[in-house]
Amino acid sequence: MIVLRNNTIILRVGTGNDGLREVHYRYILQPILKDGTVAAVLLSVEDITKEEQHKQQLFEAEKSASLNTLAA
Repeated sequence: MIVLRNNTIILRVGTGNDGLREVHYRYILQPILKDGTVAAVLLSVEDITKEEQHKQQLFEAEKSASLNTLAA
């Protein structure tokens, strides 16, 4: 499954018995102009999976801390 969102491509790929895992890529499309018209397009792709996993871990930690504060 492929999800496109805010210049990010999220691929959900099968890993055998483990089910699905997400791989995140950031992409930028840059037109190359020649005589005022688009002659080509440069595609730049960056793997941001670890960055997204880190953001999710921080979110989960903050959520857990908030719940602990409410429970106290």
